[in-house]
Amino acid sequence: MNKNEETKTTADIRAQILCSIEDAARLLGIGRSLMYEIRDAGKIPEKRIKERTLFRVKDLEKFADDPNHFIGEHREVKRAKPIRSKVA
Repeated sequence: MNKNEETKTTADIRAQILCSIEDAARLLGIGRSLMYEIRDAGKIPEKRIKERTLFRVKDLEKFADDPNHFIGEHREVKRAKPIRSKVA
């Protein structure tokens, strides 16, 4: 991430037509790894320009406004193992 990307606000991102995966994650308020999961699941269309993956800001806003999208639906909930105390 360069210095310009660090100072970019969500308003700056919304003013663009296309944005990077990092900016898309920032706009949706999620982490990059979850953004990659959403992309891999095909929930938001992507544009490929050379090696760059870009998203239309309109598609991100549409995704965010759609109440039928549930992020993380395929994740399995893992329960923590109970802690056993050692009695001497």
